Formats: sequence, structure tokens, C-alpha cells
Amino acid sequence: MHFVDSLLEELPEDEPSSVPVITIKGENAPPPIVNGAEPASNKPIYDPKMVYILELSTVLALRNEETVEMLGEGVAKALQSILRDASRYHTSLVSRAAFYQFHILRASYVSRLEQPLNIASHG
Repeated sequence: MHFVDSLLEELPEDEPSSVPVITIKGENAPPPIVNGAEPASNKPIYDPKMVYILELSTVLALRNEETVEMLGEGVAKALQSILRDASRYHTSLVSRAAFYQFHILRASYVSRLEQPLNIASHG
């Protein structure tokens, strides 16, 4: 389905995980507060658009066995990319991604169980 693919393309690009990240820790002294202003936080910002895109894509992928087969892999990959780099995302988004991922995995497992088992005899 092109609609789900278009939705997933709206998600931010995943940074390459093969590139090593080096973090240099500074002194443990807190940064000075200027004129009573609070220092900027490095916490991820909640983006409701991402949650909406992931939820809608998951719901569409879980409609029936056919959509699980057609869309499940793409949605699962998008969810997995968020879970692999969870520190970049808000905790609410990460928890929803995990929840959706479990549903996708369960649906794909159930649909595979319901398929007839084809065992070819080698005789």
C-alpha cells in the first residue's frame, strides 16, 4: 500500500548505526544560569505526529492477514529503528513503538501458524 509507505516516509531518517559515536565528558560542574533562565534540556521532545503515524500504520497493517503480509514488514522495520535508538526519542514514543511492535509480531506469528504446513518429501 502506497499510503502506509508515504506515512512511514514522514518519519525522521534513521542515523547510520555503523558510525561510532564518541562522547567527551566535561567537568561535572553545572552550567551557569544566566539571568535566572533555565538551562536548555537535552531531553527528546514529544512529537505527537510520530505517534500518530506509527499508530495509523500499525492499525492499517493489522487489518487482516493480507495486510499483515503486505505491510507488516515495513511497519516493523520503522518501529525497530525507533527501538534500536530509543535514547533519541521521547519515552512515550518508545513505549508506544514497543507496544505496536509486539502487536505486529503477534499478528505475523498467528498468520504463519494458520497457514498449512508444506513439507516436501524427499524420496
